[in-house]
Amino acid sequence: MNILFITPRLPYPPDQGNKIVIFNFIKFLSKKHKITLFSLIPNDESLKYVDELKKYCHRVETVRMRPKWSMKNFIMAIYKTDPYTSIKYYSPLLMERLRKLLKEEKFDVIQAEFYYMAQYVLKLKPLIPPSTATFLDTHNVEYFMYKEYYVNVRDPLLKILMFFELSRMKKYEKFVLEHFDMCLALSQGDIDRIKLMAPKANVVLQPMGVDIEACGSYAMKSKENSIIFFGTMSFFANYDGIKYFYNEIFPLIKKSIPKVELIIAGGSPPPDIKALVSDPCVTVTGYVDDMKSLIARSSVVIVPLRVGGGIRLKIMESWAMGKAIVSTTVGATGLDFSDGKDILIADEPKDFAKKVVELLKNEELRNHLGKAAKFKAQTKYAWDKMVSSIEVEYEKALKEKKKNGNR
Repeated sequence: MNILFITPRLPYPPDQGNKIVIFNFIKFLSKKHKITLFSLIPNDESLKYVDELKKYCHRVETVRMRPKWSMKNFIMAIYKTDPYTSIKYYSPLLMERLRKLLKEEKFDVIQAEFYYMAQYVLKLKPLIPPSTATFLDTHNVEYFMYKEYYVNVRDPLLKILMFFELSRMKKYEKFVLEHFDMCLALSQGDIDRIKLMAPKANVVLQPMGVDIEACGSYAMKSKENSIIFFGTMSFFANYDGIKYFYNEIFPLIKKSIPKVELIIAGGSPPPDIKALVSDPCVTVTGYVDDMKSLIARSSVVIVPLRVGGGIRLKIMESWAMGKAIVSTTVGATGLDFSDGKDILIADEPKDFAKKVVELLKNEELRNHLGKAAKFKAQTKYAWDKMVSSIEVEYEKALKEKKKNGNR
């Protein structure tokens, strides 16, 4: 198949959840199919990764995106009919390059990543042959995720702006979801939310995978009494989760284990997260090149998230590395888990702290959980299995097109 991917950022290096997902789909699909990648980039620094992606892509095209988010731009978006996120990711130059591409080349599948990149496919629909299947990889159901953010926002001005943004987002996302041949959802929960908002949408479950070989190569002794939370800190779910953990759970853990160490790892930590290093028990790393080494050296992985949507790659990677994990129910959204067997689930601060302490003090329990977790990752979430399932969906969509006379 000839497949076109349209992405909001280059999926390399694969150091964030969505970049990991897109990169691995491209990497594994490229073994059998011809891949073209058109992507926005935040700056020219990203261009150094193009050659790496060309190992898997027949062609890679990049376009600089608009200036970074600002409150001024968000306020100006109030007067628009489309949500701010779609405006932010709109590039006339990318649209023009895609228009030229579609006039020159026919694709079997065109896949947009995230709802705000769907605009390129929908606006260029007249140039897309009826025989081409259009796919939207949702990653999250943005409206419901932003709705959860809205509940937790304390800034009065931002809350007002988000109120208007939510109404535009709901209408826009519904339209987008119902105008693709197929939408991919990471979890059954996301499918349910999509069907609630966009009943006419065609949607199928397409979980992400994990690189078993890469994760399994990190075999090193963990540091005693060390806890790690990792993820991009500018992502609200991560920011809210670690603030919740530090303020409400970590003090309870320190009462039992005064010399416990909390490692907060991931790019773009805001000032109030960086300030946590004033606590001698806390390390804030910022961006790290080799996150898996940090995870491998930690005794326990925590996922204290309160905002849901999508699926938690941080759990899948930790499973593949054989790590013991304590998570909230929301943190394990979309995963096939067994509480007490391959993960420990806790939704109240006292219970969460108790389970972390139990794991820190009991190496045998950590090893038992880790072994079961690794087995779950290997048998359920290996990338080759995930890619085989998306190939099936592509083929089904193309057959349906042919059956209906390419309508």
